[in-house]
Amino acid sequence: MLVILGILAAAVTPAVRRPGLSAGRVAEEIAAVYAAARAAAAARGDVVRVSIELTTGAFLVAADAEGAASPEILRAGRIALPAGARLAGGRTGTARAAFDPRGRARADALVVQQEDRAYAVHVDAWTGAIRVRRLGAEDVLPARALGIQGR
Repeated sequence: MLVILGILAAAVTPAVRRPGLSAGRVAEEIAAVYAAARAAAAARGDVVRVSIELTTGAFLVAADAEGAASPEILRAGRIALPAGARLAGGRTGTARAAFDPRGRARADALVVQQEDRAYAVHVDAWTGAIRVRRLGAEDVLPARALGIQGR
C-alpha cells in the first residue's frame, strides 16, 4: 500500500531540479522529514514510517494507528535533488525509517551524493535522534558499500 502511494506521489508531483541546491541541503531536508515523523510518533503514540524513493526523492510519511485497517498518510512530497545529485542506500530503490512513540527507531542507511561531496543521514536506533554528517576520506569503504563512488 505504501509503495503504491509513493509511486502515485512521485507521478503527481512534478520533478524539480534546483541548480543552487547542495547535497548538504538535501540531507538536511531529509533529516527534517525524519524529525517531523519522529515528533508525530511521540505525539500520536503510534509508529510512524517514512519511505523515500531514491531515484525521484518522493517521500511518504504514514502512521500505523493501533487497530486501523491501513496506515494513515500524514504527509507526502518530494525532496528536490540538485543537478548531478543522487540518493543511495536503502533496499530495492527505497530508503525506509520507522519511529516508535517511545523514541526508538529503525532506519536504512541513506547518503546524498553530489560530485565529490557526500552526506550521510543517520538515525540513532535507541534514541531516534537524527544527524547529518559529511562523509570524509575515512568513510570511503562504507560509502562504496552503499554504491557511492570513491573520491
